[in-house]
Amino acid sequence: MVRTHRANYYFIFVFVILTVGIFSVPPASNAVQGGSPPSVCPVLLWVSNVTIPNQTSFVVQLNVRNPCATMYAVAHVTVLASYGMTVKYLNTSAILLQGNSTVPLTIAINGLEQCSGYDALISMSDTSGQGISQTASAHAYLQCSLMSDTWKLASPLKVANINLLAINATFTNQANFNITGIVFAVFRNSLGQIVYMSTATVMIIGGGTVTAYLVLYGIYSGSYNVTVFAWNADGASISQTYSSLMNITF
Repeated sequence: MVRTHRANYYFIFVFVILTVGIFSVPPASNAVQGGSPPSVCPVLLWVSNVTIPNQTSFVVQLNVRNPCATMYAVAHVTVLASYGMTVKYLNTSAILLQGNSTVPLTIAINGLEQCSGYDALISMSDTSGQGISQTASAHAYLQCSLMSDTWKLASPLKVANINLLAINATFTNQANFNITGIVFAVFRNSLGQIVYMSTATVMIIGGGTVTAYLVLYGIYSGSYNVTVFAWNADGASISQTYSSLMNITF
């Protein structure tokens, strides 16, 4: 009986040792713990000033803080117009960033339309294309002189079929610079109630003429008083209001 008890004790002891060993195996020395490996050393950007030297450009001045070793980097600039469209994209040449230092960076953005606001989104990468910074942003509004008849209707409104039924509104830009604008067509019934509206965005070069096609979809056939006018991308009026009684037939 004594031998049997000793055998049982020995079996329990071995079982405990094996169990503890299985559940306490240390991780390999190169295993990653607590999440993914650290990212590249980050460079910090911040905008110090924005200047507007003329009506078609602006200049962004930044500070670049490099807490890492000396390296070359490239700045990437995306310019968005106030209506949300990307209008320009540019890269700087390689810039030397000394280790553990802050350097100034000046970026000139040229060839823009007047009478519009812009946002410049600026980030940096190393020369291999690896992103190394957050995105800094700068805003500028390029002034101009706008009149209520900067865009003038060049011909009477008419209905056209371009696979879809549309109102053709042809405008001439009487300014000597390019303007991107939004053309509105508002439809009223015989009671004067607004029953439909269509818009089109067009860009007209200085002195140029462009036709905006205001597509009709979901409106019933009938006779409507149609009012057409234009705003620039920032909501300033750039045309007079033109009205015409039009018959719409599908």
